[in-house]
Amino acid sequence: MTEIVIKTWTHFSREQLYHLVWSEPARELATQLGVSEATLVKHCRNHQVPIPGRAYWTKRAAGESPPQPKLTPGDLFTENVVRFYSAPSPVFAARVKALAEAYPAPTVEELRQRLATRLGQLTTPKTLKEPHRAVRVLVERDAALLRSPGGWARGVYQSPYQQRRLRILNGIFLGVSRAGGIPRLSGYEASNIRFEMGGHYLDATLEVPRGGSAGSFKPTWTTEAEPKRLVFTLDTRNLQIEGKTRWRDENDVPLEDQVTEIVLGIGEVAERLHREELRRAEQWRREHEAWKAAEERKRREEAERQRRERLAAEAQARLDALLGDADNLGRAERLRAYVEQVLERPPSDVSPQSLHVWAAYVRAEADLLDPRTSGRLTASIEEALQAGMITET
Repeated sequence: MTEIVIKTWTHFSREQLYHLVWSEPARELATQLGVSEATLVKHCRNHQVPIPGRAYWTKRAAGESPPQPKLTPGDLFTENVVRFYSAPSPVFAARVKALAEAYPAPTVEELRQRLATRLGQLTTPKTLKEPHRAVRVLVERDAALLRSPGGWARGVYQSPYQQRRLRILNGIFLGVSRAGGIPRLSGYEASNIRFEMGGHYLDATLEVPRGGSAGSFKPTWTTEAEPKRLVFTLDTRNLQIEGKTRWRDENDVPLEDQVTEIVLGIGEVAERLHREELRRAEQWRREHEAWKAAEERKRREEAERQRRERLAAEAQARLDALLGDADNLGRAERLRAYVEQVLERPPSDVSPQSLHVWAAYVRAEADLLDPRTSGRLTASIEEALQAGMITET
């Protein structure tokens, strides 16, 4: 019979995976986790988790203490959750639970503090002489538009509003790139802003507030004057999470001076969104597993009910057959008694030969009814033995 292997998602923090791979060789660890050794090594490399080679274990077996490199701490721009779609052994599943208790995953606040320490204070360049590459593409495209024969009198990004918007985006993009993320721009007047980091993404807008609970994009033209207020808003994809998601120009603190907090906020919101999505996915998995377990329970209960009904029907059929056999035995005995009585006092108008033929016919019919001579008794005993109703001693 083929064994059914049920796979599920197994989660580790980078720290937990680090302690695992340095506790025993990758081949043995991968077998317990339910993945290939190549998959385990690939995940470690993708998440910057150092993994020992075979020489390390050879030295350990020889009694040596080879050096073990430290794990570079992750922050908000690191993919901190490592997921394996695998079928771990029950023993390993218990080991994973103990590992999570021994090395709890860092909180969002801890990751934010690590990022803040690594970045320091960020500043927004006052000009676009050395812009981020995503902003440089827009600046160069605008310059080419101005130089083209028959082009517009002014480019798309020449208004005071667009120039300031590009400067703010440039400061944010340089900070996100320094943190390790990838900022992208697309759409008309670069209205679509996206940040990719740690295996997930986050969308944002930088526009004049149009009322309501969030800023929204509205096309601007080259003659528009510089607005007094701009708002930078992160899209939480309708998920309720903690953390600041909007920054706006204040009287004494423009957005250009808030770039450090914005970059930290981008990382924090992205991390919280990622954790919320993982939480929801895990909740759905558990609910789905509970639903499957309930459906399996219903299936087994229904199968058991049908089995009991079948056994009851079979028992009733055997009882009905026994009662039928008993009735037939009585009828056979009555037929034989009837023949004997007729032969004792035969009618005068029937010849002896005809009476003899008739008696043989009636006795044959009686034998067909009698379970002892018809084979029904033998068949009934065999059925009872097969059903386990009786046993041979």
